[in-house]
Amino acid sequence: MSDKVSKLPFHIFLKNKPTKPWDDYIKENIVEIKTFDELIEGNIFLRDLKKPDAWKEVAKTLLALGIEPALIGQGFDINSIMGSVGEALTELLLPGDDIPINNKGYDINHKGNYIEVKSTVTKKVKMSNAQYRQADYLIMHRYYKKSGNYYNSYLIPMRVLQNYKPNRENSVSVDLEVDKWARNLIITPQRLIAFFDRIIDLSTLESNPPCLACHTKVMLRGEPDLKMLVESCVFCDCLLWEQRYAQYERSFYASHSKASSHAATSTERDQKTLTEHKLSKWQFSRTSTADGNHILIKSVPAHFTVTDNLISIHFCPSHYSISKPTRDAVNVGGNFYDLYRLLQLYNQRENMPVREFFISLSQGNLTLSVRSGMATMGSDGKRMEFRIDQLAESSLQMNIVRWMQDLQLACLPPLRVY
Repeated sequence: MSDKVSKLPFHIFLKNKPTKPWDDYIKENIVEIKTFDELIEGNIFLRDLKKPDAWKEVAKTLLALGIEPALIGQGFDINSIMGSVGEALTELLLPGDDIPINNKGYDINHKGNYIEVKSTVTKKVKMSNAQYRQADYLIMHRYYKKSGNYYNSYLIPMRVLQNYKPNRENSVSVDLEVDKWARNLIITPQRLIAFFDRIIDLSTLESNPPCLACHTKVMLRGEPDLKMLVESCVFCDCLLWEQRYAQYERSFYASHSKASSHAATSTERDQKTLTEHKLSKWQFSRTSTADGNHILIKSVPAHFTVTDNLISIHFCPSHYSISKPTRDAVNVGGNFYDLYRLLQLYNQRENMPVREFFISLSQGNLTLSVRSGMATMGSDGKRMEFRIDQLAESSLQMNIVRWMQDLQLACLPPLRVY
């Protein structure tokens, strides 16, 4: 590899990393346990995730700890885990809506921008036709084949790709050896963040108009010439290709009603997610088997643990699947949405969805974290510890404790969880 090498911004990964119940476990065991699968098998939460999702979460925790995930020596082909690591890296740079693993058309929804992420140890990646048609951007991460270390990244707007390779009906590849135009689209992680900040903030574009020479070169036929956009202008402040591209893509396509059909404000996206949550009919229920055993049916997207001395719930719709209650199932505990509303109030974000929470009652302690935003920011998503005997009876925390205790009692003796 002969082109420019980029460095990973670990301080940004740490800032954007949401708190997870397995973070401390990975931090304590990463020196002794080297492989992803061994780390996953040793943690009850990670074991409950689909394997690619678990790989991605391990990678995120490592990146936030300032450790580049090892792709070599995992006991399987590097390509098996490289995709999860590339997605983890991108999600920490560009936090977005929670998207299920193996989503058909794109990997990340960052503030209304659909992004497909591909990772490779060569100079070539391939997109499916669904990704070609649905994604707004392709991000290509490259890694050294021998060491597995990160090398550099490329940002390929789909309008540019579709201009060079129009009307494709099957898979579409981008090959840096063959597609010379794509070589101009190299970008560092920090510039990647700045690009998306730029296209989202119209005031930035309006305050930095391109120069006349730049404008004349690009606007040859009354609309942007995409082939000109991927070059840099030496006469104006848009010295980097992505700055000039952002200037014209957002201002021209928005003014000509060609903006992305899925673009929405953060408030609109939050309200859509909140409505989906309210309509989901999540609950905990129990049923009996023919041999007299009791089973807890977890129709909530969460990892659930209950014993005589412990109850914990890690709720995250993008991580966990649910089981459909049987006809004879009986709801146990309180109304799940009573807890949901308590958590909104506790997090002081009553009009935002609860995207993730972790609650644990053990040995007289309450552990609590609630996240409404895309990443842990300030108090949003921060993990807090409370002594239950020191909580005021009327406090939100105590109401959460009582809800959890009611569920714990309803599940005792401990049930098998499905």
